[in-house]
Amino acid sequence: NVIATNNLAVAMEISDYQNVTVLVIGGELQGSSMSCFGSLTEEQIRRYKLDIAFIGAAAIDDDGFVYTGFTSEAGTKGCIIRSAKKSYLLVESCKFSQDNLMNFCHVRAIEAIITDAGVSPEAVEKMEQAGTKVIIAD
Repeated sequence: NVIATNNLAVAMEISDYQNVTVLVIGGELQGSSMSCFGSLTEEQIRRYKLDIAFIGAAAIDDDGFVYTGFTSEAGTKGCIIRSAKKSYLLVESCKFSQDNLMNFCHVRAIEAIITDAGVSPEAVEKMEQAGTKVIIAD
């Protein structure tokens, strides 16, 4: 099993698992998130064909546009989605019906949104109408 990540904290967390190879995708390090972003990161990501990607988001608006709070993250997250066969968004329920600084994709580009039980039925319906499934994980 191979896990590729641009997040140093994730790499450290999974590095102790047996039978897992960790690929750390480098680039410009953003200290607040401990993740690498930017053109060097994107160049590396484009070389991979990923089976599954899990991506965080700062917000999802009612029309299905997905946002990040950092402009440097937008290109990298979009690149990950394009390189993966299937992409899943990890989004807290409080981030639905919100927007943020920059959008990086539409929910039609992803397989499903994984969120918590606090998500409203209205938000789930809007996401399904916009073109994706919502998975409640508790």
